[in-house]
Amino acid sequence: IMKSQLQLLQEAMADKTIQQQRLMFAQGFHSPKTALAKNTGFTDQVGAFFRQTNTVYNLAIAMNEPIFPPERGYNPAEDPDVMANPWIREKYPEAFTSLMKAESRVEANYLVNKIREENRDREVIQEGGLTSNIFAGLGAGVVDPVNWIAFSGATRAAKALNVAARPMTIAGIGAAENVLGLTVAEPFLRIAQETRTDEEFQRDLVGGAGFGAIIGGMSGGISSSRT
Repeated sequence: IMKSQLQLLQEAMADKTIQQQRLMFAQGFHSPKTALAKNTGFTDQVGAFFRQTNTVYNLAIAMNEPIFPPERGYNPAEDPDVMANPWIREKYPEAFTSLMKAESRVEANYLVNKIREENRDREVIQEGGLTSNIFAGLGAGVVDPVNWIAFSGATRAAKALNVAARPMTIAGIGAAENVLGLTVAEPFLRIAQETRTDEEFQRDLVGGAGFGAIIGGMSGGISSSRT
């Protein structure tokens, strides 16, 4: 006789404690393979870069981090939601250390979901091709105010130093100003993101320098055409 899925489930759970049952269900919903459905279209890549690099977006998150009241007797090491995500400890040890400092189940759940979302963005970027990632990064960078510091700064430099006829010089100024702006903004990205790495900061510096050089060079070229 064919058994229904409900009967099979009841048999599988018959010798499990309530905590074990909750853990099994949590693992089914929270394993990276099932939870992080891949959808690496170009718009997904732009969105991933935006969430990882946009200074205003991350500043808003950093300034509005929720405060969770402590839960008496709570131990994150016994939280089914934490236990169901061992991959966090393996992949993001620093984030896992923060997770183990959670003082309530609500806080732990918030951190787990945040780490999972950041991990998904990282996987979207990793799965994207080099060319599409470059254009996606540029697309996300266009709406980041810090990148436009290079444009206004390079324009002022062109006028002040009278080097408008040398766009490459202005491009260098634009790149330097962008790198400075990204360095100042980095602490806010570290606060906003649980899984932010030094490698990502270095990637953003390289991309920011390139973007700053492009718009700085454009600024120098515009100033040159007006002189």
